[in-house]
Amino acid sequence: MAKSGFFAAFFLRGFLTVFSIVSPKSLLKICLEFPWDLDLLSRVLPSLATPVKSRNVLGSVLMRGLILDTSTKKAILGVIEDGTLKTTLLLDGGRGLSSTLFPALKPLVHDLSYIAVGVGPGSYMGVRTGATVAKTLAYSKDIPLIEFSSILVSIPKDLTGPFVFVGDAKMGEHYLIEGLASDGKIQDLLSPKLIAKSALKDELPKGRLIVGLEPIEPHLSWVTKEVCEAFSQNQTSQPEALSLQYIR
Repeated sequence: MAKSGFFAAFFLRGFLTVFSIVSPKSLLKICLEFPWDLDLLSRVLPSLATPVKSRNVLGSVLMRGLILDTSTKKAILGVIEDGTLKTTLLLDGGRGLSSTLFPALKPLVHDLSYIAVGVGPGSYMGVRTGATVAKTLAYSKDIPLIEFSSILVSIPKDLTGPFVFVGDAKMGEHYLIEGLASDGKIQDLLSPKLIAKSALKDELPKGRLIVGLEPIEPHLSWVTKEVCEAFSQNQTSQPEALSLQYIR
């Protein structure tokens, strides 16, 4: 069992490395032919070849989006239909994610208009896993991607005003991200700033609410608002243009 887990992790790392150097078409071929857990992806993608669009009660085509974030200890999936969050799933992250992610995705990936993916900050493997799956599905269905900051799933739903998010960067460090919760949205997020944990008290900006130090159950309230607005304004990304943020 230990050897099996080792080789699974080894092949996943190899897969993600290959992802960074091959074209999207080659990546799709790799996904469809990969010999271990990722062969589940090959069972999902062929079923999307001739999608039948769902329609709402008025007969118009549903705008249906998939949300995916794997950057933290809890992976989170969601489905948006015409601006409303319909489904939320939480999965344990880490090495076991490869065996649970694709079965969880299978019933969610039909009739999609777009895919929204968390781009970090997070661990290299965590951020890269979500990006790999999102890019592959977006390419196979020829639909756009929307990127969002992964901290949105960990910010309290009722937050209002200027804040600083404090995340664990490992190796004795935190990362800080300043932002503003206003008009029902998270705005003006700055780039992550690394600081030593011992210096946290001195480095925290004044006059801002501190979030992140006390973990909450991941949710998609902020993400849903941001993603729906981005899609309505055509603020989407090509698969090769995601801006991934790694913390270790």
